[in-house]
Amino acid sequence: MKTYLIIGTGRCARHFDHYFDLLGIPHFCWNRNDKPEILESLAEKADRVLLLIRDSAIVDFFESHPFLSSEKSIHFSGVLSHPKIASAHPLMTFGPGLYDFETYKHIPFVCEDGGRWFAELLPELPNPHYYIAREKKPLYHALCSMSGNFTTMLWESVAKKIAAEFKIPSEALAPYLAQTFKNLLAEMSAQPQTQSSETQSVLTGPLQRGDSKTVIQHLDALQGTPEQSLYYAFMNYYFAQNRNRREQNEYLRF
Repeated sequence: MKTYLIIGTGRCARHFDHYFDLLGIPHFCWNRNDKPEILESLAEKADRVLLLIRDSAIVDFFESHPFLSSEKSIHFSGVLSHPKIASAHPLMTFGPGLYDFETYKHIPFVCEDGGRWFAELLPELPNPHYYIAREKKPLYHALCSMSGNFTTMLWESVAKKIAAEFKIPSEALAPYLAQTFKNLLAEMSAQPQTQSSETQSVLTGPLQRGDSKTVIQHLDALQGTPEQSLYYAFMNYYFAQNRNRREQNEYLRF
């Protein structure tokens, strides 16, 4: 079994420290608050060095520490590609709380096509893994960030406004949120991988029904708020995604 050195103090580093504990993988941890002089000795003892620091710092950190060999070093950035540092991006969001073993072992890793195999990079991990062209990593990571962070921002905003405006506790949204994602996951599982972007059967509400009167009421109610601009943006996105549908001619034009 290989020995790992985890460099970093952020959420990703803490999660993988915990995951390695659950797997019984021998590893060390080092971050900028530790003594700089012990870093080289830890790197020498390790078979793999995981650079789990912010994306913008990875290359400078690697190049400023010559003892970090390209044979050992791996970064987890979803967008960065570097000829001397291998890449394996965990397709997961890492919150402040640690996860259980079942959650960790199902995290997919996305590696660079033409680079080193996942089984060579992280041989102790049982996780599923995929390969993409390195020039497409920015697109891949943009889609990941949009789907995770933008939806989180929206739900957080809605929960706060419903609590403030109507005195309805945020947790009252939990069944709605849970069922929304349950429906989405069911739709993703049912559709073939080559499904058309026109498939919208999981959606509900006035946009999906073409209910222009309700849409106008929504926009009026959101007048002067950032949410109104967001509503318009999603309308434009929805129409663009469905521009080839026959019934689009029946929808409102704004």
